[in-house]
Amino acid sequence: MKKALLYSAVILLAGVAPAVAREWSDPTGTFKIEAEAVRVAAGKVFLQKPDNKVIEVELAGLSPQDLFWLQGQPQFGPYFRVHPELQAKSTTRANTPVAPVGPAGSMTMAKISVPAGFTSGEVRRFPSLLWAYTSVAFSPNGALLAAGKMDSRLMLFDIDKNKLLITLEKLDQLGQVKRLAFTPDGKKLLAGGSSGRILVWEASSRGELKLVSQFVGHSGKINSITISADSKYALSGSEDKSLRYWELDSGREVHAFEEFRAGVKASFLTPNGRQALGSDGDALILFDLQRGVSIQQMKLGSSTPQDVEISPNGQHVVLSDSYTVRMFNIGNGVEAGVMENEQTIQWAVGISPDSRFIASCGNAMVSIWSVKTGKRLHVVDLSTTGYVKSVAFSPDGLHLTAASGNAGQELQVFRLPELID
Repeated sequence: MKKALLYSAVILLAGVAPAVAREWSDPTGTFKIEAEAVRVAAGKVFLQKPDNKVIEVELAGLSPQDLFWLQGQPQFGPYFRVHPELQAKSTTRANTPVAPVGPAGSMTMAKISVPAGFTSGEVRRFPSLLWAYTSVAFSPNGALLAAGKMDSRLMLFDIDKNKLLITLEKLDQLGQVKRLAFTPDGKKLLAGGSSGRILVWEASSRGELKLVSQFVGHSGKINSITISADSKYALSGSEDKSLRYWELDSGREVHAFEEFRAGVKASFLTPNGRQALGSDGDALILFDLQRGVSIQQMKLGSSTPQDVEISPNGQHVVLSDSYTVRMFNIGNGVEAGVMENEQTIQWAVGISPDSRFIASCGNAMVSIWSVKTGKRLHVVDLSTTGYVKSVAFSPDGLHLTAASGNAGQELQVFRLPELID
């Protein structure tokens, strides 16, 4: 019964790609509709209307402006790179150039230079300076890479220039820097520590960081940080078995949810900001952020997972559980796949921005799996030692960064091959 209730409560809200409602039209401008883009597949865009009904529209039936907008979204852009014949032309019907629009309103994805003819493999490598990396995050435009360390240090790199921009040392109020997240507009960087504290910096495109606020409330290490689509609120999960909802600018705690039996490892905010999901591996719980109460929960049954992630489109929750990666469909509560790796424990998982691929981290390797088929598509060999415990996809899904949890190991960035699911 609980699974069925979770389906009716979540599938219409959490199962939406993180985009804002906007007006869509056909090439003539005659047909118009207000809706959010849920998914792009099979030559169609799936649009959710304000009444929660989802309609399918052929990409060929969209205006050039709408196609450019879709191509500029990190979760949809990879589809158009695989299907270039569906991309918008370079001009609108009035022959006025249109620039792609990203999550922050006008964001162009950064380029990472590689040699001519290069298709996949390592493209950048950053030193460790003895202590191990414990967290990583790309900036929304993919230009910067933030990395947290075991020795209370935060480093910020320019990926294309292969350059260290800034190092913040002795962040003793954080302890180990366990989780990092940029706001969708790219203007702030959040870091959660083993102490339970979360620090917030203003971040410039030049890599300058200015401490502006902090979140105080958790009493255990931070496992998860999720930022709202409008960059105004944050959701954090902690080893103290709580999920907390914060006002980003002021640092004010809006809600604290303490219904979990174990440390909270994953968090998710719906695009409209009205609901949230959190998981400790044992259960996935849905919360009403307006009333500050839990609504329903779905049993997952893993009391000691290494890691838990919720897909960006809100459709799946993924657990790394010993030698396996387990995937559940949030809409119906059914376990949708089990991906096994007999050779190595899977310490961490990451999900691509378009929610099509899962990265699972083993001993000196990262496996890339298809969400659709459950098959392993690619293996990234770090040629290093120790279990990989930090991983992230770039916003455009073209690159992946990973680092071993062992001291002295370097942080690597890889260009992924074209993945077909």
